[in-house]
Amino acid sequence: MFFGNKNKSLNFEYNFQKEVPLEKRQEESRKILNNYPERIPIIVERFPNSGSVPELSKKKFLCPSQITFGQFTETVRRKLQLDSTQALFFFVPDLISNEVVIADLYEKKKNQEDGFLYITYSGENVFG
Repeated sequence: MFFGNKNKSLNFEYNFQKEVPLEKRQEESRKILNNYPERIPIIVERFPNSGSVPELSKKKFLCPSQITFGQFTETVRRKLQLDSTQALFFFVPDLISNEVVIADLYEKKKNQEDGFLYITYSGENVFG
């Protein structure tokens, strides 16, 4: 299974970026990476106007670097407590396989300014 958008990049500003000044985000990601070298700092937010799935109560994740993207998406699904009939779609700038290791994804797709990996999710009711 793949996640993302092969032809278009998502060009919108995350709420986390709006709410937290760049310098503070940079400092926070540096502290995380220094204190927890085997963890990846990730921000996960609901795609704007995606009312079919709830918002996460916490958008920051400190993820083990060696899990796969598929394992990470299962963690997000559990936190959202979705009904089994609801699909959940994840967006990153390019097409991402479930088998990609989070550390590899982070190195390729992290935000170059603040050091966080940003992932967006959206959903729809699969069975009407």
